[in-house]
Amino acid sequence: MMQRRALLLSTLAFVAAAALGPPALAAPDFKSLTPLLIDLPGFDGEKAAGMTMDVGSGPMTTVSRQYKRGAAHVGVTVVMGEAAKGALAPVQMKLSMETADGHMKTTEIAGFKALETYHDASKSGNVLIAVADATLFSLEYRGLSEDEAVGLAQKFDLKALAAAK
Repeated sequence: MMQRRALLLSTLAFVAAAALGPPALAAPDFKSLTPLLIDLPGFDGEKAAGMTMDVGSGPMTTVSRQYKRGAAHVGVTVVMGEAAKGALAPVQMKLSMETADGHMKTTEIAGFKALETYHDASKSGNVLIAVADATLFSLEYRGLSEDEAVGLAQKFDLKALAAAK
């Protein structure tokens, strides 16, 4: 399920890229980003995967890695290039929503704008972080508390992702 969500995020970014105007940014080769998807203490991590492609609006890079600890699952995806800009729109807004099932709120993580979502019953959610104008970091999780998920997101070198060219 986590891999389907990573694929969905990449597909949405691709569609957003196709709808945008002419290219303005370059995206790095995915191989230069996979080392930034670190091992998480206490989790078994799969090998990082990625792709770099050229779409109508310019190059796009995605990298992802899946992690597991017992029943807990974490999926990390980074999307770079014009495609990420459309996916970052909700992160840029000021938003706070609470329902009987969970919540969604914009916040700041490690100095970057972020959007946190959490579903109470399944103990699942997503942490989206805008690490640059055209770079999205996503940590999707299941079987963890929101605080633990945010703590895991902070273990990644978000500043190095922001500086990646």
